[in-house]
Amino acid sequence: MQPSGAFHTIGIISRPRRSNLEVVVPPLLHWFAARGIRTLYDTETASALHDSSHGLTREEVAEQSQLLLVLGGDGTLLAAARVAARLGIPILPINMGSLGFLTSFTIEEMYPALEQVLAGRFSCSERVMLDVELHRDAEVIERQAVVNEAVINKGALARMIDLQAYVDELGGRFDGGFDPARSISAADHEMTPPAGEFLVAVLYGEPVGCGALKFHPGAPAEVKRMWVAPPARGLGLGRRLLAELEARAAGHGVRVLRLETNQTLAEAISLYRAAGYREVAAFNDEPYAHHWFEKSL
Repeated sequence: MQPSGAFHTIGIISRPRRSNLEVVVPPLLHWFAARGIRTLYDTETASALHDSSHGLTREEVAEQSQLLLVLGGDGTLLAAARVAARLGIPILPINMGSLGFLTSFTIEEMYPALEQVLAGRFSCSERVMLDVELHRDAEVIERQAVVNEAVINKGALARMIDLQAYVDELGGRFDGGFDPARSISAADHEMTPPAGEFLVAVLYGEPVGCGALKFHPGAPAEVKRMWVAPPARGLGLGRRLLAELEARAAGHGVRVLRLETNQTLAEAISLYRAAGYREVAAFNDEPYAHHWFEKSL
């Protein structure tokens, strides 16, 4: 895919049943119109307008667009990627969902990002896509194009974890609260391959914990976003998550893992010490950290 600096037609694909679309979409369309940009939008986006009759299918939007603007979370981005991939058109994702490890920009960053794109000041990051077929009795019963990986689940798929619960708990426990914007970056793209990995612990089909890795070529990797939901604590999930993160890191050739934590998280500090992490001098300027740990793999 070759990025173009001149986009005259932009398609908009939105997450269904998102209440704030009514606030975001009308001024966005006016913003594009003022700049002479033709816009197309899917039926979900059209539902936010007084006249919803001009909504198209996502396939129709993609086929007539030079760029797709995706308003939603990772699920909406993945759905848009399926229709954009075969056409080779780029996607600009705006996170309006509860989960955004692939969506690059917040809603507050949308207009500055669009200004840069329309001015030709951008680069495209290509993602690995797989063609997946599910066979049963020598018959293809499902065929999908997917981003990064495919998951086959025997039962109902677990819901994706809502990181807001993690943020809310830290805000309640830390002295002075917790603002992720002040913390050292653990952005979505930094915790997904190839830059990192993000794991979700599932119990009875429900997401109950998470943990992430940030890779730094030639340097120690970082453990980020370690968290277990309160109802699932005491079951050893934190220990198992940490062990799996260490195994994943070792598989990527990482020799040293580092992490930092707040003094109020006594259970986390105990976990890290029991897992063989040793306390070291501060190796970053994380404003919410009081303890820094390191472990050789």
